[in-house]
Amino acid sequence: MIRKVTHFAGSTNFSNATKVTLAAVLPVLLLGHFGYTDIGFNIAIGALLTYPSDIPSNFRHKVKGVFAAAVLVAGSNLLVNLLVPYPALLYPLLAGGVFFMAMISVYGQRATMVSFSGLLAVSLAFAHVHEGWEMCVYAGLLLAGGLLYLSISLLYDVLFPHRYVQLQIAECIRLTAKYMKYRGDLWTLGADRDTILERQLHLQVELNTIHENLREILIRTRSTSGISSENRRMLLVFSSCVDILELALSTAFDHSKLHRQFGDFPKALAVYQDLAYNLASTLKKLSKSISGNRNYVSKRTLLPRLEALESVIAEYELRYGDEAREGVLMLSNMRHYAEKQIEKIKMIERTISTKTDLEVKERDRGLERMMAPEYYPWRTFRENLSFSSNFFRHSLRLTVTVMAGFVLGKLLLFEKRVLDPDDDSGHHATRLWTYQTALT
Repeated sequence: MIRKVTHFAGSTNFSNATKVTLAAVLPVLLLGHFGYTDIGFNIAIGALLTYPSDIPSNFRHKVKGVFAAAVLVAGSNLLVNLLVPYPALLYPLLAGGVFFMAMISVYGQRATMVSFSGLLAVSLAFAHVHEGWEMCVYAGLLLAGGLLYLSISLLYDVLFPHRYVQLQIAECIRLTAKYMKYRGDLWTLGADRDTILERQLHLQVELNTIHENLREILIRTRSTSGISSENRRMLLVFSSCVDILELALSTAFDHSKLHRQFGDFPKALAVYQDLAYNLASTLKKLSKSISGNRNYVSKRTLLPRLEALESVIAEYELRYGDEAREGVLMLSNMRHYAEKQIEKIKMIERTISTKTDLEVKERDRGLERMMAPEYYPWRTFRENLSFSSNFFRHSLRLTVTVMAGFVLGKLLLFEKRVLDPDDDSGHHATRLWTYQTALT
């Protein structure tokens, strides 16, 4: 129980929740103590609106992304307040702004989160329209909240410089282990292969996202600010994880044919399945060791099981003689695949167990070529301005929906009954007032 609590307290989700809680609560408590609770709440809103843009990345990109979100939140609120008295300008500029903010999602996850913060700020701006100097003050407080969150987030990175990378590496190994476990399930006679393959595809999507995050941090950080011993160690582990997945993806077995081939000798497939499950189990233990920041002790179960497979191959060849040639070739291919995977897993074990400095091989430096470009060319935005682009269609649907809701809110009047506190008669009289809302 204590181990689970410790693991959760060190997780990325917990650290993100801690950062946004501090950024939202501190200004309310501190300023509220001096009688400026409203100002504290406004700063907290700015921090909450900026928080979604804090996604995994290296230091420079993180600063740019969170700062862009903070400026977009404050700027969107100020622009809406300035244009509300001028409907002829408000409608077209609002439509253009919503469409643009939705379209910047073409630049990836970071841009998507910045877009979300800006769109949410536009929606909330209509809840309370400010006038005069007050609109500038409110926008400034939103910006201050965003910058406060950025400061707390960067402070956390300074205090715990390697924790995020460790957690991402651990998650990468865990998902890889899960993928290997599904490969082992495929050897079960009568297994639902379609369902298993679908689950493997979902895991590949998750792994691709984590791989991109780790390349962003481990490789680009190295190229811009050098690489520490810990980062070098994590880069070697990451490289091995990529190799394990790529080898698994490039090596496919015809399970139906193998089951027919060894129908009279099921021991061969059972021994190999046991080895496959142990590959996954070892990776899972490595993941727990890294995430829990504990020393790893190898159970040394892989080589004995590989030797058991070799014994089974020899037994099969001895029993069937010349007729076993095709079966021996199939089993030898399976053994060769398992040997390669064991070699890569052993590399991870040595890397996280040793305390000496490690060198990054030239082949591992080639991972940098697999990274997405770090700039945001206008060409990408322009090429997606067509109905063939999912981003364009989504942005258009969102813009039309927002504008339709806004127009509908301007056309409809809603009545709200409130008590008149100035009425000193025996009963409180009521008065009606109308207001218009924008349904965004």
